[in-house]
Amino acid sequence: MPGRWTETEIRDRLQHDPRWVRRAILALFRLQTPDEQRTGVTRWDNSRGFSGFDARAGTCYARKFQRGGQLTSEQWDSARRIALKYAGQLKALANGTLVAPSAP
Repeated sequence: MPGRWTETEIRDRLQHDPRWVRRAILALFRLQTPDEQRTGVTRWDNSRGFSGFDARAGTCYARKFQRGGQLTSEQWDSARRIALKYAGQLKALANGTLVAPSAP
């Protein structure tokens, strides 16, 4: 999509396209610090990636996606709810105003 994404557009895609949910969970996981990724626990208050409440489940889903695994129906619902909570961060990523750290 040319131009800038809005939070409403991001939310609409997340509501209707599981590929967007998958990409969102992986993008949010990449925003976690390396120690947060390793442990599945949010340790830093940096307004990036998952909050402490969502870190364990978000990390679990991201790792499953990285291995090529699939989620159950209940897990998809949970992953969608998580992704929707972070629509603001996802909008910033999509618009290039928030940059995920590069992989080592």
